[in-house]
Amino acid sequence: MTNHNNNSSLISILEMMEKKIKVMIVDDSLPFRSILSSVLQDHPRIEVVSTAYNGSMCLNRIKENKPDVITLDYEMPDMNGVETLEILHKKHPEIGVIMLSAMTTESASITMKAINAGADDFLLKAYEGKNREENIEIIKKDLAEKIIRCFEKKNNLKTFVGQMGDDTKDFIPLGGVKKAEASSTLSSKIKNWQIDSKPVFLILINVMQSHIGLFIEEMKKLRMKKGLPVIAYIKMPESFLKSFVDNLKPKVNSSLKILENGDSLLPRIIYFINGINRDLSFIPEDKIKVAINDSDKDLSEDEFFKAATSLSKSRTAAFLMAESIFAPGILGLKELKLRNNISVLLYTKTYREEDVKLVESSYSEVANSVLLPMHMAEAINVISGQV
Repeated sequence: MTNHNNNSSLISILEMMEKKIKVMIVDDSLPFRSILSSVLQDHPRIEVVSTAYNGSMCLNRIKENKPDVITLDYEMPDMNGVETLEILHKKHPEIGVIMLSAMTTESASITMKAINAGADDFLLKAYEGKNREENIEIIKKDLAEKIIRCFEKKNNLKTFVGQMGDDTKDFIPLGGVKKAEASSTLSSKIKNWQIDSKPVFLILINVMQSHIGLFIEEMKKLRMKKGLPVIAYIKMPESFLKSFVDNLKPKVNSSLKILENGDSLLPRIIYFINGINRDLSFIPEDKIKVAINDSDKDLSEDEFFKAATSLSKSRTAAFLMAESIFAPGILGLKELKLRNNISVLLYTKTYREEDVKLVESSYSEVANSVLLPMHMAEAINVISGQV
């Protein structure tokens, strides 16, 4: 029976990978709808099944076209993107939603509200300093990748919900994962990582844009009364990061700050660093200081983690959200582990404990352990001495 179930699961996964992802494009601009349709039409895994002028038209066309993922603009007549999203999230939670946004302060605030309301991801319509052709090329690359990731995340959720039956009252709207208590062995497992003469002084986290909702839920669980400084790395335009932090402040029990050049890291504060056009280094003093400089290239996930290897007198605990052994940040995580820091991979490809156990051995060289993303806060609480 077990082999039969495993074979069935494998067949389902293979079918999911071969399935054309049905996409609906919702935008009041005909030229932009045409651009997105053109950008996606040649992709082997994506099929644009419908377009819509506004939210009302989108909702009316769902039954006929059965989209897997919807790209949703905010500024539309009659029913805007957030209003449409709220209905989609309530009536069609199985459909992935990617918000499209202009790069303005107002749009940044609205986009973060959409993420809080259940959007799976967002994409900028235009990037500062780029011409039309360059913007289209960026959208072409990023949008297809986001659609595939969104579809796979939702498919994982549908499988998980199916195994749980119809009882979905314990499901978190943001990120779409079931609330799960950490296993009884988690605390003892984490404490085993800390058998070392040097204490942990710093927590590093990379935040996948497609899992912002999950990150928010975990930050709500942090007990920062005796907490260590936390630095969260994320790539988004500066106006979006400021809006994101402002929206997050009333939801968490921690002080939040965007990291600046010369900052001394203080306990009980969650700092945020934008990876776009940045360079980061740590200065080991009595209180760890940071040096941040503008750069003509982005700060990569690997460089973010490797920067902490200079802190030889203290240990760092690093948490990497990743979908595979080839994910950005893996090499930096491995470097930290080799230098006797704590490295934790948060496996975002599944929400099931049994799947994590299957892959854990594959990551033993790069991480002390593999955890489900919804166990991140408890792990940080234990490391910080809160449990």
